[in-house]
Amino acid sequence: MKSKYCIAIMSSVLFLAFAQTCTAQVSDEVKFRGTVIRDENYGDLVCYGSYHVGVQVYEILEDDNSLLALDNIYTVAYSSTLAVENGDNVEVYGMAWFGPDSPKQCYGYIEAKSKPEWTPPKYFYIQILPEYAHHVKTLPVADVTESSARLRGYLTMGLAETAYVWFEYQEENGEIQETPHEMKFGGGEFSCSLENLHPNTIYRFRACESTDNGVWREFVTLETEGKEAVPIRGIYLILIVGVVSIAIVIGLVFMLKKR
Repeated sequence: MKSKYCIAIMSSVLFLAFAQTCTAQVSDEVKFRGTVIRDENYGDLVCYGSYHVGVQVYEILEDDNSLLALDNIYTVAYSSTLAVENGDNVEVYGMAWFGPDSPKQCYGYIEAKSKPEWTPPKYFYIQILPEYAHHVKTLPVADVTESSARLRGYLTMGLAETAYVWFEYQEENGEIQETPHEMKFGGGEFSCSLENLHPNTIYRFRACESTDNGVWREFVTLETEGKEAVPIRGIYLILIVGVVSIAIVIGLVFMLKKR
């Protein structure tokens, strides 16, 4: 009995391991910020002789397939030395080779080499974030009505004492517009209210600062309440008046004929 029980458990474990192995990820471009936890190195076995560092993610900027996880450490490969050191904050835009289509030497790594030969071209990079630079995040929109909304952002101050912040926004398929620029003397949330928006319309926006831009977010303005009821009531009124008028005319004609 015990042996059958053990065999059943082992079979289940093997099945789970097999299922996990067969669950393939994909390769896709990602953008994130993180802290270097391993000094720059060079190795022939990483993406065909690339410089590489280990980066611990603290903010994910673009990741359509959810390949990254906050606080995870990823090896980032690139072409030329940046003299990156342990503790540097970096921004990475690259191809996460996590899928079965990955080149053999790049599998499991994030390649931040530009690919101008691709269609369309991809200009991947890794860059050190200067300590004095500020950082902004785009927060969810608030107070949305059919014609207005309040855009929200969050500023993290660097070493510089002041910062200029604003928002970029656009109606779907429209031109990008900017809100007035505002000087900030400290970090924290900032916002700007938009007026004269169109009802039931998709808008996108992002928080901006002189050295940084947040990610794009979307919202939809509300529909105008009763916008269909007014013309319908008007049509009914016109029909009723028309019917009454016709009845009166027919009645007058009938009375005149009798005389």
